[in-house]
Amino acid sequence: MSNESTSSGRSRTWSRRRIAAATLGIATVVGGSAAAASASPYGDGFLRPHAAPATNHPWNAAAPTTMNHPAPSTQWTDRDGDRDGWAWTGHGTNRWGFRSIVDGADRTFNQALGINNKGTLVGYYGSGEDATHPNHGWWTTTAKAGHWFGDVNYPGAVQTQAIGVNDDGTVVGFYVEHDGSNHGFVRWQGRYWQVDAPWTSSSPSFNQLLGISRNGIAAGFYNDRNGNAHGYLYNVRTHRFTPVKLPWGATSVTVTGVNDDGTVVGFAVVKKMTVAFIITRRTTILVNLGNHKNTQVLGVNRKGMVVGSYQDGHDVTHGFVWADGHMRTVDYPHAKSTVVNGLNDSGQIVGFYEDSSGSTKGFLAKQ
Repeated sequence: MSNESTSSGRSRTWSRRRIAAATLGIATVVGGSAAAASASPYGDGFLRPHAAPATNHPWNAAAPTTMNHPAPSTQWTDRDGDRDGWAWTGHGTNRWGFRSIVDGADRTFNQALGINNKGTLVGYYGSGEDATHPNHGWWTTTAKAGHWFGDVNYPGAVQTQAIGVNDDGTVVGFYVEHDGSNHGFVRWQGRYWQVDAPWTSSSPSFNQLLGISRNGIAAGFYNDRNGNAHGYLYNVRTHRFTPVKLPWGATSVTVTGVNDDGTVVGFAVVKKMTVAFIITRRTTILVNLGNHKNTQVLGVNRKGMVVGSYQDGHDVTHGFVWADGHMRTVDYPHAKSTVVNGLNDSGQIVGFYEDSSGSTKGFLAKQ
């Protein structure tokens, strides 16, 4: 999440996935056919998609009215988080400064998943491995990140992950009940409500919201009785659900983000491979990087910049950023694996990484 999107948390299995790169590929899909991609002239090993004619857009949700920024429902809590400074890596247009984001309530597992244009970050701590390490949602700010955290936990839930936040302070994510059911949620002005798509047929029920745009359209998915994911958009004002369909066969579709211009992003399972997608009002782009087994787009901002993760030939997870037609790998310095999960319109990114000790830590990065 980011103000325009994000995704993540998904589940304990998802959050511990390992992804990375080798050879890269991008294809533009129109009406179910894929066009070839041309090599980048920048010597970075990435491919650039060709332009494509218009296709029908998968959604047409009404925009909500402007909301007021909510007051916090809890007081700030100093949990003595990670006080590391900025660590810089890379060079030129791919030079990034990183800062660890760690809620001291659990120093071994944190994920930063969303950021808005006002500098509010959301995420969670706790691996969910057992009853003593449940997921707990948090929020912080770029000014206080790593030092001060507020709580974002659905009332009465066993576990909560806060994943996306927009400029009005509306937070989305999901929570888990005692029976293992997952439900999406919206938090606005200190009030929470449950979000479950009417088509959900899994048992127990399974819904997650993974991102939210500035104009109040949330991105998420539900599971059917066979455990397959189906993506949708949810209007937080009208409570309208709109399914997101892809122009080719996919056994599972997860929508992770949407921006105000109607660009929808996520990932899908196609022929037993997980491939990322970017749906604009003109075309659908497939993104299949690294070992071509697992690529996920997890966030998009208003400028069309996207972030995500992919798996390389050694099954190592890498984050990536795609902006202005150029794709770049983004890895936290000396990390075993990195996932970039959210961003804002200024290009600040958030995500998480695994350090040398095996701990998972959130991060904030800037150029």
